[in-house]
Amino acid sequence: MTSRRSDLQSILLSVAENAAHLCDADDIVILRVENDHFSVASHFGSLSRVAVGQPFPIDRNWLCGRAFGERVAVHVRDMVLESCSDFDNPTPQNGTNYRSALAAPIFCDERAVGAIAARRQEVRPFTAKDIELLKSLAERTGVEIDNAKLRTEVKERDCALAEAFEQQAATSEILRVISNAPTHLQAVLDAVAQNAAHLCDADSAAVLRPDRDGDAFRVEALCGSVRGPSRDEPVPIRR
Repeated sequence: MTSRRSDLQSILLSVAENAAHLCDADDIVILRVENDHFSVASHFGSLSRVAVGQPFPIDRNWLCGRAFGERVAVHVRDMVLESCSDFDNPTPQNGTNYRSALAAPIFCDERAVGAIAARRQEVRPFTAKDIELLKSLAERTGVEIDNAKLRTEVKERDCALAEAFEQQAATSEILRVISNAPTHLQAVLDAVAQNAAHLCDADSAAVLRPDRDGDAFRVEALCGSVRGPSRDEPVPIRR
């Protein structure tokens, strides 16, 4: 899971770098929705100190929140004169780090899942071409997020199938032992312990049965290298 997340982060960082170059922006931030808030998915530039994973509320009074909520690109020519604010700029008076800003929503399957913002340090409004470029990059970002989700689902499904096959193979092995030695209980218990250790990726596994008095367990089968009670050593039953 961590490697797949890192792959997506690398892709989104590339998108942010390309967006900064194509839109001639000093700073690019990509935000994704997680539960009820934004989370920074990628950042490129020096106008903001946001970190990947940093949360921000979804606020329609803010530039990115408005683009996300209204599902349209939002262009602010001058953050101060137009009395606008953004996620890392709660008031226009604090907006000396950047003045012109542009944000576009990110969609997956026609559902808004985030926003991408481009900022310029000086007052230099974005052109119609810049706006279309950022919208195209937002669309590409949505495709990459959707593809990452699909890859994750396929990987999880493959892991589930592999686990099911392993369980089926272990069951078949135990049934084979029973068939070959129907009266040899010890061989069956040994097979159960061995397959339990394998399926659970454990260093050892043991099969325990209560003694006649019900006061202690007795080890009937043991597999692995971890030191534990011997077969003749009682194991107290504690709740």
